[in-house]
Amino acid sequence: VLSVPLWLAQAAGEEGLHRGYPFIQLCGAIGFWPAAVVSSGWFLLGHVSNAGETLLGLAAAGLIGLVLAYSLLRTGSLW
Repeated sequence: VLSVPLWLAQAAGEEGLHRGYPFIQLCGAIGFWPAAVVSSGWFLLGHVSNAGETLLGLAAAGLIGLVLAYSLLRTGSLW
């Protein structure tokens, strides 16, 4: 139960870092889908050093990065 607020804070921080201001600026420079791929790759690389990470887990991290970028496109909101 005590870990939940920390996980939520980490998730909010990752969203701000990967799909916040830097992502919006990158979209303006190279377009949405190229920026989504770059951002998702950056998100994937951020998970490489996780203990026990597998190739399947890394692929999932990259794909969820694309899904979350698309969610931002559709809703206009990180939340």
